[in-house]
Amino acid sequence: MTDIKIPFSYCKLSRAANFLKCEVSDLINMAAMNKIEALIMLDGFHARVNFIGNIEDARKWYKTLSYPNKVSILSMQTRKITDYSYLEFDNKDYLGENKTGIDIFTEKSGENNIAGYAYAYAYGLWRVSFVNRLEFKDSEHDVFPVFSPCLMGGKSPIQGLFHAHPFLSFEKENRVDITSSAFNLSHEDLWITSYDIRRILENDCDCDSINEVDSINIIENKIIDKINVRSEKAIERHSKNKLEVISAAFCFKEEDSELFNEKCRHKDGRYNFSAWARQIKKREVRLFPDCKAPVSDEKMAEYISKALKPSHS
Repeated sequence: MTDIKIPFSYCKLSRAANFLKCEVSDLINMAAMNKIEALIMLDGFHARVNFIGNIEDARKWYKTLSYPNKVSILSMQTRKITDYSYLEFDNKDYLGENKTGIDIFTEKSGENNIAGYAYAYAYGLWRVSFVNRLEFKDSEHDVFPVFSPCLMGGKSPIQGLFHAHPFLSFEKENRVDITSSAFNLSHEDLWITSYDIRRILENDCDCDSINEVDSINIIENKIIDKINVRSEKAIERHSKNKLEVISAAFCFKEEDSELFNEKCRHKDGRYNFSAWARQIKKREVRLFPDCKAPVSDEKMAEYISKALKPSHS
């Protein structure tokens, strides 16, 4: 089908569904089956960037990056990670230690590997994790998604972008602050590239015939879990699990406040953290990205308890 004409480089799923004469839910299903990428358009998203490799690896990789074509909206510190995924290598900490370029990366040594991370700003199209949750409903509220580079353009050692604020608040105060950190995602927020549309057309819109997307840049929970487990500091070992647990805890509390007050409070009104953990465990299929709680009930209760401690505690 070399004669396929597509009048855009990327578009929203709704536009693509109209172009392909299918339903948006069909494309959501393809993304959930890893046949295509479901993407979100980021504009200055403050992110914690997980990087696989040591500082020397990061330095060599950084030298290969080029300045993106969208110069009108990006700073001189912005680099093209893939064709449509961009990072501004600047922590913008103008009151503290402002770092730019390769200096934004921090190296963390573990027993058998070295993992780096950085705080930066993301632009352009990034792949969305947890898209399978949008198969059941049109929107998902108060989620903490993981983003990874759009595969258009090649390989990248960046394994995932997380919302920066909870990590920064934990580093400064030893307390997770989820205020203004959650995302609301809907079908209308998702995009697709012409590359994937062409793959769909070349396979006559037959989902089973489409090869799975190259997973080299896709966030792999097992990889991230290994990095966290091997890290020397608790913040590296548990930060991802903590955010998932706290997100699930508050999601349950807000969705069913009557049941929460009945099951998760002591008679004097104080939170019963053990009961709270048991309740979200019962709903793990719906509340957690992998449909399973990442840690034990006891550990979940500990995470929630610490997150709700006053900052002076």
